[in-house]
Amino acid sequence: SKEAQEAFVKERKNLEDKEVVNWSSVREWKDVKRDHPDACVVRLHSILGIKNWERPSSEHVYKGRIVGGGHNVQTTTGMKAEKDQLFGTPVPLPNMRTVLAHGIVNDFPIEVADVEGAFLTATLRGPPMYGRIPLELRPPEWADKYYDPVVKIEKALYGLPRAGFDWYHYFEQILIGFGWTPVEGFDSIYTKGKCTLAAYVDDLMMTGPQADLRKRWKEIRSVVKLKEAPKPLSEFLGIK
Repeated sequence: SKEAQEAFVKERKNLEDKEVVNWSSVREWKDVKRDHPDACVVRLHSILGIKNWERPSSEHVYKGRIVGGGHNVQTTTGMKAEKDQLFGTPVPLPNMRTVLAHGIVNDFPIEVADVEGAFLTATLRGPPMYGRIPLELRPPEWADKYYDPVVKIEKALYGLPRAGFDWYHYFEQILIGFGWTPVEGFDSIYTKGKCTLAAYVDDLMMTGPQADLRKRWKEIRSVVKLKEAPKPLSEFLGIK
């Protein structure tokens, strides 16, 4: 439909504007294999969602998403990439209890926030990664020009196995730059003064004196965009 096509045009522009995928870098995969034998390739998938589907069609909102098929990342030899090329250390959810305990014991407020488009801000690390373009995402002018077109993936596109870890690494460097200290033995927990912060992928939880919280959130928001202003904890990751 026209609405679906427009949704994917918008998504493609979003990825291009954020320098996640460089569409102008399109090349034949055979040429990339020749020039970059350490490269990996993943098929890109287009996913369409229709918000308010149960309502009248006038209220439908079409949303297109382009993601990487992370279940099948291949090397230039056509073999699946080794896991150590793709993954980093996972962030354990139980560590969030450390922040809760710090806030409760000290009678500090506890606030939460979500980072908007978190993965798409982080540089993709590891071997060079290319995305294989499906037919429905290829512009008409490619029809007679490319047989197996791929584009360079520069940032942590959703669906890639290491995208979450690369975001975590990127965000940690931001925090360290602002003077936060990682807590040894507790992945994703950081302290600064009387404040403690936990980051579970793009969900953040912070506790400390109220005046300090305002300063610390302001620092973070100067670098990353939050979906909305930090709010008092009532639920986290859907858990009340």
